[in-house]
Amino acid sequence: MGKAPDWMGANATIDTNKEDELVESVASCLYYARNTAGIQFTKIPPFNEADTGGVEGPNMGSVQFARVLRKLALKLNAIGMSDVRFHSPEAADSMDPFFDEIVKDPVIMGKLDLWAIHKYGSSTDDAQTKISASAYPTKKFWVTETASFSNVLGHLDEKPSGILIWDGFDSIYEHAIRAGRGSTPPNDSPGIEPPLISYNTTTHLYTPRKGFYENAQLFKFVSQGAVRIGATNNDANLTTYAFRQPGTGRLSIVGRNASGSAITVNGTLSNLPTPVSTLAFYRTNGSLELARGSDVTVTSVPGVK
Repeated sequence: MGKAPDWMGANATIDTNKEDELVESVASCLYYARNTAGIQFTKIPPFNEADTGGVEGPNMGSVQFARVLRKLALKLNAIGMSDVRFHSPEAADSMDPFFDEIVKDPVIMGKLDLWAIHKYGSSTDDAQTKISASAYPTKKFWVTETASFSNVLGHLDEKPSGILIWDGFDSIYEHAIRAGRGSTPPNDSPGIEPPLISYNTTTHLYTPRKGFYENAQLFKFVSQGAVRIGATNNDANLTTYAFRQPGTGRLSIVGRNASGSAITVNGTLSNLPTPVSTLAFYRTNGSLELARGSDVTVTSVPGVK
């Protein structure tokens, strides 16, 4: 995170003859974290947003990025940390140029746990299509930075295995200060949704924002390991997704009404292996925050599960 020291290269770049020094710095940090500080980890994003000119991470083009990533993979293997896997490229813009270079190298791909992308719009730019067409079609991808609940729902259409919201709570970041964003929290959310939890600099208390409750409508009820199942609707203002939890059989239906007014939803459940008799109903809107309403009774139809 953040720029490399100036002695590694001018203007936040990495000189080719200093790449090994960068790798040594990162590997030393990870080695210390595990063997001295006792931090348990096996997955890391080695470099953040190498395509932002050195503000968010060391400034590297796709070819150099892949070369450094390979060196780091070999270094970690050599110092007894072969179990550590990468989440990469964590690019701010398109992951495509980094993807094209990384996927050429079997050493990096052997170290890559999953593809990690940042997307602040409602699309992943067909990341899954690109992955499926590569020599490693089963590699999963996460959206490791996004903001706003509408973006999250848009990403679901393109099948990420994980989604992370930036930012979780109001913070002050050194790299954002250097970028001229000031030192008042939050100082790293220019032009995007504010963090999910606000911080009051006077009372020193944290308070959930509306976005916290919006995202909780998904993340509270769709647990790790949930499987997305089919859900369709005929209302252009309504977005719906359905998930089933293996083992428990719990059904979760998540939706967003973009019309600005109340709507009535009538639905049919079909082909479920376990019958559902009641659905708990939660809403977040201008006046409600993950508020539970009256349960919805599911009426049984003969011949339909």
